[in-house]
Amino acid sequence: GGGQLGKMLLDVTRRWDIRTHVLDSNSEASARNSCHHFVQGNLMDYDTVLQFGKDVDVLTIEIEHVNINALSELEKRGVQVYPKPSTLDVIQNKRSQKDFYAAQNLPTAPYATFSNKAALKDAAAKGNIQFPCVWKAAHFGYDGFGVKKLDTVADIIA
Repeated sequence: GGGQLGKMLLDVTRRWDIRTHVLDSNSEASARNSCHHFVQGNLMDYDTVLQFGKDVDVLTIEIEHVNINALSELEKRGVQVYPKPSTLDVIQNKRSQKDFYAAQNLPTAPYATFSNKAALKDAAAKGNIQFPCVWKAAHFGYDGFGVKKLDTVADIIA
């Protein structure tokens, strides 16, 4: 990804004279002018990620929304991938991430999972949810997208 975090990482790599490549879906990505080679493409597309990564020694990501299968294949081919695809697989799903924390006895905020909005509404109607709380989408949420503060039952419907 070539967003703000990628641009900050590139600031350091330029000081060390490390040759860098960036893949981002946005042709105007923040990091576009800070790298040696820029590729515009879909980070979730297997072939795009595979083609991008086949010519690098080390591949790191600034956003977890990337094709895990392609990263795993690149790792098999000898590319050093950080974080590991197995770690990203957990991170990509907020529900899996919370379950991982609980299984490892790592501190985390209390949480509950719901298969759909109806199940969430039902739990709220039964008094099984303490307000205020924060709802997070299990997949593809970031920087406020897929995240909503719920102050009352009515906020679930909105």
